[in-house]
Amino acid sequence: MNQRIAVVTGANGGLGESMCIAMCQQGHRVVGSYLPADEAGAHEWQRRMQSDGYQIAIYPLDVTSYDHCCSFIRAVEEEVGPIDILVNNAGITRDAPLKRMQP
Repeated sequence: MNQRIAVVTGANGGLGESMCIAMCQQGHRVVGSYLPADEAGAHEWQRRMQSDGYQIAIYPLDVTSYDHCCSFIRAVEEEVGPIDILVNNAGITRDAPLKRMQP
């Protein structure tokens, strides 16, 4: 059986970490995103997850940038594979129904 690829945005925060662990425990291949400004902290978090037995690939992602989101998706799909599951944990507040939001 092929592993499903799960992406968790904001992976190295409290809820994001818990979701990454749950996805790993369910047998998914997990990819997490982190704020580009927190690269050192994200890599330390990744090492800690690895030492706890969780293999999580990480990529920088600025969810406030449409272009950065597109680049993130392309990189994950090229380097890991097609995304099966998306957990939108990171975010910003620009409330509106999705169909009314601009990119």
